Amino acid sequence: NPEWRLTKRICSLFLESRGMRRPVRSSNRGFRLLAAAVLLLLPAVFFKSAGQFYSFGEEPFQVKWREIKTDNFNLIYPAGMDSTARHYLQTLEMLRPAVNEAQTFNTTRIPVVLHPYETMSNGSVSWAPKVVHLITSPNPYSDTQIDWEYQLAAHELRHVAQTEQFSQGFFKWLYPIFGEQIVGLGVGLFASSAYLEGDAVISETELSEGGRGRDASFLMQIRADYLNGVYYNYERSSLGSYYRKAYDKYA
Repeated sequence: NPEWRLTKRICSLFLESRGMRRPVRSSNRGFRLLAAAVLLLLPAVFFKSAGQFYSFGEEPFQVKWREIKTDNFNLIYPAGMDSTARHYLQTLEMLRPAVNEAQTFNTTRIPVVLHPYETMSNGSVSWAPKVVHLITSPNPYSDTQIDWEYQLAAHELRHVAQTEQFSQGFFKWLYPIFGEQIVGLGVGLFASSAYLEGDAVISETELSEGGRGRDASFLMQIRADYLNGVYYNYERSSLGSYYRKAYDKYA
């Protein structure tokens, strides 16, 4: 086996360079363990590996996917909704510069997947792999005055900017070792869900003439508590309470 002979030779040269005696028999346990370790590490050195830690969507298996690539986005969508996909792409491209104004760097190119088969109106940003999921079904009970795709794009693009902060600075040096997992670790350790969602709500409000920050039903409990002199501290507001009704993470 040529690969085995090459590995054996590499291990022997390594041991000799350290002044160690070359094993007499290939059945030597230490030598075999070292050779196995080298074999396991070689693919990590010479080949790019990929893994997925997060999945989203419930599309039928027979769906055919299409893709539109720009300098900033890879828009992935089911075949048959080209006009909707181009409208979402135009909205994302229009909002991206405004979202990036609040930070010292521009967000990098990111895949965006449209999900028209979902019934729960929502979106998601994940970083293993790095991707944005947008559910195109609008919320029928929303009181906001702006289009669903505009509100959704402004909100989720802010999440992209928040998350990509943890690929800068100190985390930038760890990125080649841990990959996209280091970004998720930074978000989990240093950013609470209340900060992430509250900041995204502010973004969708500032970048539009609507948004939940101008929605009377969204602010109803906060205004009622304020007018009645009820003030929650940060811990109760961000973590909630089983004793007294508190705000959710979006507020």
